[in-house]
Amino acid sequence: FAAFEAILGLFRQRFRALRLRRFRDHVMICGAGWKGVHFAKEYRKRGENVVVLDRDARSPGLLECQDLKIQTVVGDASDPKVLETHNLQKASTVLAACGDDGSNLQIAIAARKLASALRDDSRPPLRCYVDISSVDLRTMFRQKKTLAGDDRRFKVTVTGVDLYENSARLLFQRHPLHYTPFAP
Repeated sequence: FAAFEAILGLFRQRFRALRLRRFRDHVMICGAGWKGVHFAKEYRKRGENVVVLDRDARSPGLLECQDLKIQTVVGDASDPKVLETHNLQKASTVLAACGDDGSNLQIAIAARKLASALRDDSRPPLRCYVDISSVDLRTMFRQKKTLAGDDRRFKVTVTGVDLYENSARLLFQRHPLHYTPFAP
C-alpha cells in the first residue's frame, strides 16, 4: 500500500508539472505562510491562476491551498532551476513571502536573473514583490534601488509589514494616552 501511495504521489507531481508548463501570466507565490496564503486567496478571487511554492510538503498553508484547489509545488523557491521548471519566466507576478528576509531576497535575485535571461521583450516586465520585515534593510533597498537596474524584463517592489510598529499604532488608537498636567 505504501508503494502505491508513493507511485501515486509521483504521478501527481508529474501531472502538476505538465499543467504548470501551460500556465502563462500566472502569479507565483513563494512561501505558504499566512501572508502567502492570504495573497493566494486574494489573487484567486480575482480570477488569476496562482501557483504557491513552499519547501515543506506538510506546511499547513500549502495544505490549505491544495484544499482550495490552488496549484501547489514543493521546492526551494530560491533555486533558479525550481523557478524555471515551474514557469516563472511566463508569470506576470512573483511574490517572495517566505518568513525570512534572506530567502525573499534570494528569490528576487533568482527571479531577476531568470527574467533577464529567458523573458521575451514583447511581454510586460515580471513584477516582483519582496517582503522584507527589517525596516533598516527595506529602507536600504529602496534608497539604493537594489535589484532595480534598467531591465525592461523585471520590475521589483520592496514591501514589508513592521508588526511592532503596526501593533503600537493600533494600541494607541484603541487606548489613547490621556495627558493631564501634573500639578504638585
